[in-house]
Order: sequence, then C-alpha cells, then structure tokens
Amino acid sequence: MTTGENVQPTSSEEISTSTPHIISSVEQLHEGVTYLLPHELIRVQDLLAKTEAELKVLAEQRFEAMHQSSETWHDNAPAEAIKHTGEVPGRRRDKLDKMLRSQFILDYPSKEIPFATIGSRVLIKVGQTEPFTIDIVGAQTESTDSNPDIEESTYRSPLAIAIIGKSVGETPLATIGDRTLEVTILGIDQEAQQLEYS
Repeated sequence: MTTGENVQPTSSEEISTSTPHIISSVEQLHEGVTYLLPHELIRVQDLLAKTEAELKVLAEQRFEAMHQSSETWHDNAPAEAIKHTGEVPGRRRDKLDKMLRSQFILDYPSKEIPFATIGSRVLIKVGQTEPFTIDIVGAQTESTDSNPDIEESTYRSPLAIAIIGKSVGETPLATIGDRTLEVTILGIDQEAQQLEYS
C-alpha cells in the first residue's frame, strides 16, 4: 500500500521504531508487513496453537486409518477423507504462520490522537446509510470476545483506507466495489478497543 517515495522495508524490523507505533496515514503501510494490535497478536497465537493441535489429531487419525487399511487390504478412503478434512485447517495454519512471521505490533492510540487509525473505533456514515460503528483492526480472527454490534474493518479494506488519518468532520471518498461513496466521520473513540479487548 505504500505510495510515493516511501522506501519499502524488507522486514518488519526495518519500520521506524519511533514511539508510539501509530499509523497516521495509509502511506505508512507497507506491503509484506502484517500490522497487529496487542490483543490481536494473542488471538492469532491462540488460534495457531488450536489449529496445530487440530492438525496433530487429524494426522494421528490418518496414520491409524492408513495402518488399518493396510492390514485389512481395504482401500484408503478413510485416510483420504481425513486428509481432505485437514486441508482447511492446514490453509488456516499457513495464513496464521505468515501473519506472525511478518508481524509489526502497533500501540493502541491514545485519546489525544485526533485521527482514525488502526485501533480506533469510528462512527461513520457511508453515502445515505444510517450511521454505524467500525473497529479499524489489524486482522480479523475468529474470537468469542468480538462485539457483535461493531463491524470489524481491517486496515486493508477500502473503508479503512479511506478514513485512516482522517478526523471527525472530514468526508473522504471510499471506493467500495464499483462505487465511490462519501464517508462522513462522525466520531472517533481511541480507547474502546483497548478497554474491550485487552
């Protein structure tokens, strides 16, 4: 997502280590880096551990199915079924592992920061819709602590790209699908995500 003359980092360690770690514009976002909030890092690590445990059980079941079919001269249908079942968690594991290898942990925004950023809860109106609230997040993961009344929008989404770095009262444009819509920023809560999830 980097534009202009910004230098592309080759790893998350090459990103500026200035404190605090807050994204103030989409130009600061680098391809190949996964930006996470502290609670999201914990979610990703937990989900990866659960996924690896699930894959371990499936591997043991497949080994047992292959052993039994070789003893009874049956086909390997049970083992193939288990292998197929493991494809979804296998892809999930690869995605989570990639996220952790490219992670850059951001700080939660403080209440003094006037613009929307990763970690902000933002009240917006898109076009003529009723106002609704989004959390700008680093990663969407399966979580039981997510608020069902708040829509999560990753920093890569068109909506988040439009409002990152913008303040209350600004009306940036967001390209959603094949439509360009005006987004009105009605309110920014910088503490809600940190209080709710950490």
